[in-house]
Amino acid sequence: MQIADEEFLTLELSAKMIPVTREEFTQGLTGEGVSEASANTMYEWCMGQTLAISLGFKGSYFLVSLGADNRHLERLGQAPPLADSPDLAPVHRHLAKGTTISLEYASRDLMALNYIEADDLRAWLDGIMAEAGDALTSEVRERITADGRQA
Repeated sequence: MQIADEEFLTLELSAKMIPVTREEFTQGLTGEGVSEASANTMYEWCMGQTLAISLGFKGSYFLVSLGADNRHLERLGQAPPLADSPDLAPVHRHLAKGTTISLEYASRDLMALNYIEADDLRAWLDGIMAEAGDALTSEVRERITADGRQA
């Protein structure tokens, strides 16, 4: 496959290839405390997803790419560097002081994928506390419950 004037080997997959019924999928999630509405929404979202696994060279760099498609490869090198992002301005102040040890970055769009509804979070926390049994003190349980109420 030709991408941005380079040859890539690409395997394209669809979540619809996974042999799971809506019922199996949603039962698995509701069994973990996720609401039925959220489980159905997650099923619809998941079944609409695709994965493109691509291998190839961009200049002298060998790339292994995982994404919904290959559009990001076509734009590679055309956007301003991530280091110039306004989101990383606070990091530059710490770099000047020599205090930054490690750095992780995820875009707002990526972080939004990890969004969880408050009711689902509370159910998940209840499940964890039940599994933990006597390993959690009453003080820790109260803190977890209070934090869950604030979600």
